[in-house]
Amino acid sequence: MVSSSILMCMGALTPIITSDTDFVWFFDKEVMKYSSKDELHKLLTQVFEGDEIVKETLRAAEKYALKNSPKQIVGEFMKLFDELLRGKVA
Repeated sequence: MVSSSILMCMGALTPIITSDTDFVWFFDKEVMKYSSKDELHKLLTQVFEGDEIVKETLRAAEKYALKNSPKQIVGEFMKLFDELLRGKVA
């Protein structure tokens, strides 16, 4: 999976398993990464058994999705524009 696909799916709050590549370097606990066939097998087993790591991953994904939601991003831009209009930003 590439990062754009992950970002589109993250809001669904289902566990995302991806190979550990340069495309997903900026994700930490939001996705489950594997580097080998054995790691993939372990992650899949954990997902199907409802392991605690899955719950932790989903919590991190939800936090990431909320922090980077369009509403939050627009709010930051509006705040910046307001500061620019008021001359508060150098």
